Amino acid sequence: MGIEQIIGQPAVAIIVLLGALIFFHELGHFIVGRLCGVGVEIFSIGFGPTLLNINYKNTSYKLCLIPLGGYVKFAGSLSEEPVSEVFYGKEFFAASRLKRAAIIAAGPGANFLLAVVCYTFIAHDGIPQFPAYIGQVRSGSPADQVGIESQDVVVSINGKMISYWSELQETIALSPPNSDLNLTVSRDNQPLDFVIKPNTSEVEDEMGKKQQQNVIGVGLEYILPILTVTEDSPAFNAGLRTGMLLESVTFENGTLKKITSSDEIFIALGEAEKSGSPHLVFTVSAPAIGDEQKDPNAEEKLAVKGSQQDIGLDLLDRAEGVAQAELTSKARGRELATLLGISDSQLTIKSIASEDLKSLLKPNDRLIRFNETLLDDIYSLAHGFETAEKASANIEILRGGEVLKLTVPLQSYEVQKVSGKALAYYLDVQMLGSRKAPEVILQKFGGIFGAFQFSLIQTGKHAGMIVGGIYNLIIGNMPLKALGGPMMIAKVAGDSAKMGWKSYLGTMALISINLGVINLFPIPVLDGGQLLLIAAEAVKRRRLEPKAVENFQKIGFVLLFSLIILSLYNDLSRFWASMLAGIKDMF
Repeated sequence: MGIEQIIGQPAVAIIVLLGALIFFHELGHFIVGRLCGVGVEIFSIGFGPTLLNINYKNTSYKLCLIPLGGYVKFAGSLSEEPVSEVFYGKEFFAASRLKRAAIIAAGPGANFLLAVVCYTFIAHDGIPQFPAYIGQVRSGSPADQVGIESQDVVVSINGKMISYWSELQETIALSPPNSDLNLTVSRDNQPLDFVIKPNTSEVEDEMGKKQQQNVIGVGLEYILPILTVTEDSPAFNAGLRTGMLLESVTFENGTLKKITSSDEIFIALGEAEKSGSPHLVFTVSAPAIGDEQKDPNAEEKLAVKGSQQDIGLDLLDRAEGVAQAELTSKARGRELATLLGISDSQLTIKSIASEDLKSLLKPNDRLIRFNETLLDDIYSLAHGFETAEKASANIEILRGGEVLKLTVPLQSYEVQKVSGKALAYYLDVQMLGSRKAPEVILQKFGGIFGAFQFSLIQTGKHAGMIVGGIYNLIIGNMPLKALGGPMMIAKVAGDSAKMGWKSYLGTMALISINLGVINLFPIPVLDGGQLLLIAAEAVKRRRLEPKAVENFQKIGFVLLFSLIILSLYNDLSRFWASMLAGIKDMF
């Protein structure tokens, strides 16, 4: 069993992750305490029964059974306890307020430092990123209206250079509302400039907060150019069949257009209509994607994957029906494709898994409506699933040139949201049109110093997000169910470990930042509460009354205990069903 498989076990993952976080946190207190001349009686990782105890230079180093915390006991930190002679003059409260504040702040500071170290390692090796590549452009979207096409590569937005898909998403989402975006894209190695006014869409972030984001209607993945052909249409009569993979379109003047995505089918048809080419040659082959079988309606001569066939299609009497009013090449191509009987296959059913559906649906059926949603692409179908409220749906399909209205059963599954468990629905079929993403590239940062700079930015960014999340939790903009406890941490840690060491280190960094931020909040018994006591001392210019400190600590214990109970309750509500299933499988 490899190291990633071992750490991928939830129990191991959380022990390693929490052990590292606690060790660094307490090590921060310990090192700064020693540097400030304060004696350390105990350095403990974990609570409960002691598993290992080593005494070295008057300090007891402990490893305890329960790895959910740790502590550093400084000499003289508890006024009611006697101080050993070896620590005379080294008591915690004998140190100045500034030194005590530094010792307390060093714990959260060490957590931020750990995050910086993790992010530096990740960045130095290189971060996998998708290029800023436009895979699919949604029909009628802001990007479609201005003429952005599949295979375009975004170079800049509002003058900011864009290299990766994540930068593209973030720049668009965080741009000022109701403002134009100036996009520069590269198409066939030529720069093109566009001005786009984004739409706004309500999204729910990972913490359950709903917010408005700008969208322009582009997707990273592209749909392979597998054809769906209407029976008895001009395209069908010419020899094109559903399931054929379109590889290129050749105009009558010899211009050849390579086709790699479904959008390019319509772009090529639009360009052909605009150029006045009366005849096209479609070069098609059997779908050579994975282990998929060719469509049964495809020509027998295409039975061998990769074999090609040229099919001629006359456009002369069809182009006259295409509207000319300021349409993009793709929009003209879509109208022409409809007249010819051609569409892409992202909404065409390839196979049906559910037995309940096999009597209702057939391969090559094309979905055109799902409940109240008119379907333009796979994204609109996904929206239909998201808004489905019961285990059945009214759909419309196109079969053999005829529109049929059906009521079909949906499959359901549980999804865990911060607001609680919910049912999600889907249609148990596989689509003929497959989606494909561009190849991942590594983002480099120019050596260790560039990686370190990136790590500082990431740590600050995530710390700000966590502070914002806690603020929204306090004012009620975020549900209390967003709080997670040890079970949630275990699941996240285990899942990230299975995805590789970079994902695991990233999770460790994020939780370390979380621990650092939370510890700085002015809650009694946390480091922030201790800093608040020191600030109160500075104001009063003397030590606080023991009774006042004791009452302050009691409030802290109540608050902390309440948070622990709430987080455990949320964990149980999330994972109770899977826990029961796991126990059942043991017997």
